[in-house]
This record gives sequence, structure tokens and C-alpha cells, in this order.
Amino acid sequence: MIAERIRAKLRGNPAVWQLVEAAAAGSSLHACVISGAAGTGKKTAAKILAQALVCTSAHERPCGVCTACKKVEKDIHPDVLTVRKDNKTGYSVDYVREIRQSLYVRPNEATRKIYIFADGDFLSPSAQNAMLKLLEEPPAYGAVFLVCNDPASLLETVRSRCTEVRTEPLPADVLTELLTARGNTDPEAVRLAVASANGSLGAAIEFLAGTPETEKIAVSICDALAATDEAALYNAYFAAERLTRDEIEAIYAFVAGILGDALSARFGAPAPAYPQFAAVSARLKAAFSPERLLAVYERARQCYDDTALYLTPGNLLAATVAQLFEAVTARLK
Repeated sequence: MIAERIRAKLRGNPAVWQLVEAAAAGSSLHACVISGAAGTGKKTAAKILAQALVCTSAHERPCGVCTACKKVEKDIHPDVLTVRKDNKTGYSVDYVREIRQSLYVRPNEATRKIYIFADGDFLSPSAQNAMLKLLEEPPAYGAVFLVCNDPASLLETVRSRCTEVRTEPLPADVLTELLTARGNTDPEAVRLAVASANGSLGAAIEFLAGTPETEKIAVSICDALAATDEAALYNAYFAAERLTRDEIEAIYAFVAGILGDALSARFGAPAPAYPQFAAVSARLKAAFSPERLLAVYERARQCYDDTALYLTPGNLLAATVAQLFEAVTARLK
């Protein structure tokens, strides 16, 4: 039986809970892909699943109150390790090999040892190939969770070796209930947040907190790209000149993410990775062909990767504005 305090952390998602129950009952789960749109609880699901594997309770599992469960919740369990990409473009092959080797070191406290790849969308094909042997023949105590927005970003050879589960958007009434329980007492604000969130609790919470300046500028940039308006593009970028390099880097990440959603929608992706930007992603999708979208997306990713190469934010912005506009207008090969 799963403790109610644990069930309260992730509403709905019967497929996730079925997997948690099986893990708590002693199933031989060793590799899992947890996918879903941003804000739908993927990382929460990964933690709960890890708790189910290491919980020490003799009754409710996961219980949420034993030492093991508390350590997982606080990200301090020595045998439940969250690994993030080690560079801007993703996980390097060498890093994945190090993780692979580390998994063969026996657990310290628990009977299982779990690695959670929190940025699974950023596993390159070569990095994924480096983990195939690990996914196919892990040590008996080992488990690997790949958390990603879009499972199509993973090779079929990886997915075929994993159990797959997807976190689902929440119904509007559940979102309303959860936001109200968090102390949001303005019914109109809650209604607007729910309407904008596409079932994502995270997106709804961000809406109520107010849109950060970095997100506003990212939307302005993408609107300018969709309109092929060079002057508007320069205005949008130079609004960022007063921001820190880290904030500018965040803007580039949002721009690449919005373009990525537009490109994914062209090929029938079920849900956007960034639901709060769904409207501007739709405008980009309508404005460009798939080939053009891909070219602009690749240039935006390159701009993000190059944010550390320029001496000043002004130089960075001037160079990348020109590069992005060229991607919008250049003749396709």
C-alpha cells in the first residue's frame, strides 16, 4: 500500500502509480523512461519511484517518513543519484561512461542503486549508445531512470530496453483545487492560470507568480522571428542588454525551447515541452516550413551554446541577432 502522503504529491497518473506499486512489491524494474510535458510531475514521479525501491517500511511503501524516503526527498540519499547534463549541449559520452562504471559499485545503504538522468532529452545518440549495455545487463541492484519531455528524443534501442510511463496533464478542476489549496484565493487569477497552463501545475504556479522578464523577452524575440521583423528582433534583444549573462543565457534557452516546441508540433508531438509558450510556438509553426523551422532552431541552439564566447553582453547580443535573422531569411539548401 502506498502512503496517502505520497499519493498527494502527484495527482492522477494511474500508470505511474501502477509502476510504483509494482516496484514497492519487489518487481525487477531496472530501466525506465518517464516522459511528459513540462510541469506535469516527471521529476516527482522519478523520486516517488525511487522511494518505492529503497523504502524500509514494512507496511506502506513508499511511506515518505522512513530515513531512506526522507533522504530521497531531500536529494541526499547516497544510492539515489540525480545526474544532470555536464555541458550546455547535453551529456558527454565520457560522463555517461563514468556513470556506467559507478553503477557497478555496490550501494552504500539501500538494496538498490538508482541513477536518475534529469535531462534525458539532452542525451546525444552517442551518449545513449554508451549506456546500452548498462540498460540491457545492469547489476541486479541497479536501476536507471531517464526523465524527458519527448521520448522520441531517445533511440529505439534505448526505449526497447526500458519500461515507459508518461505523466499526464491535470484536468482543470484538479488544477483549480491544487492552486486554491496553495493559498491562491483570487478566483479570476486562478481561472486565467488554469486556462494558460495546458494541465501543467508548474506552468500555472509560474503564471500566478508573474511572468519573469527573461520569458517576456524570449516571447518578443520569437514573435519578431515569426513576423520576419528585423527591427523588432533588435528591439527585443537589446531589451536584454541590461541583464546579466546568466539571464541572457536563460533567454536563449527559452528561445530554443519555443522553437523546438514549434518544430515538434510540425511532426505531431502530443504536448509542448513549454506549455506557457504554446501561443507563440503556434505562431512560429504557422509562419515557417519544417525545413525553415529546423534551420532557425539549430541556429538558436548554437546561439545558446555560444553565450560564453563573447566578452560583453552587447557583443553577444549584436552577433546573435544577426545570426538568427540570417537563419530566418537565408536561402535554404
